[in-house]
Amino acid sequence: MKTHMMNRLTVPCDSVQAPEIENTDIETVDTAQSAAEELIEILDNTVECEPEKAENGTKEGRLVLFVCTGNTCRSPMAQALFNHKYASDGRYAESCGLFATGAPVSANAEKALEEYGIKGFSHMSRSVSAELMRRAELVVGLTGRHASQLIMSYPQFASKITAMPADISDPYGGTLEDYRRCLAEIDAGLADAFPAAGGNSHKDESEGDSGDTAR
Repeated sequence: MKTHMMNRLTVPCDSVQAPEIENTDIETVDTAQSAAEELIEILDNTVECEPEKAENGTKEGRLVLFVCTGNTCRSPMAQALFNHKYASDGRYAESCGLFATGAPVSANAEKALEEYGIKGFSHMSRSVSAELMRRAELVVGLTGRHASQLIMSYPQFASKITAMPADISDPYGGTLEDYRRCLAEIDAGLADAFPAAGGNSHKDESEGDSGDTAR
């Protein structure tokens, strides 16, 4: 994969008009290679919105928003892992779900993250919203179907929506081993999607987790 130089124009978010989407193809993010290339192209070529000011008057960073189904397993783990290894240049991650109910992150997700070296992570699930979509620099579905649903629900933000390079399997209701495998899938996907970051912001403290399964 080529290394891209980023030339960005910072403008107020309200002045950015997303292109109209016609006949969205649900298969556009099916392959690992095309999804990874799409994500890098978005990072390189989209207009960067001026960060919003937080309540304390300081500006927020560049938000990468991970989205899964219930926001209790996959997307919170992606959020935690991204912030642990890939956050840099003001970029940081949050997460939400297509159908979140306000439940806490799965206990097995917390345990898998702890084993990886990410301790004390806590999260309450929340649903995706237009405000979150507007704030995000990049929106990453944990599967192609998540990304397609986001495009259909928020066509005005289609230019910033993509998917992980390969679908992340759902560990919901599974064993701790299922969550370990899921976390390893996410780790591999982030390494492919954000090669420039290289995972060098933080030391990788995992020791041989592996990756695959079912939310």
